[in-house]
Amino acid sequence: MERKSIEIVGPFFTNYSYARVNRGLALGLKEVQHQYDVYVSCNKDKIDYYPTQSDLNSKQEIKELFLRRN
Repeated sequence: MERKSIEIVGPFFTNYSYARVNRGLALGLKEVQHQYDVYVSCNKDKIDYYPTQSDLNSKQEIKELFLRRN
């Protein structure tokens, strides 16, 4: 049986409010439930900042949630 997942789509790395909410939601969901895999993802052409590998390496908790689609 395939495991269900929750994917939060949009900016998640910068410090402005929408990215902070997405990041906080993903991290919070990962902590309180274990029935679903939780991911963050984004389309690099539709957000203000797409994190580099170095960025992700500096924030391991985000790197583990990042679902790279492009």
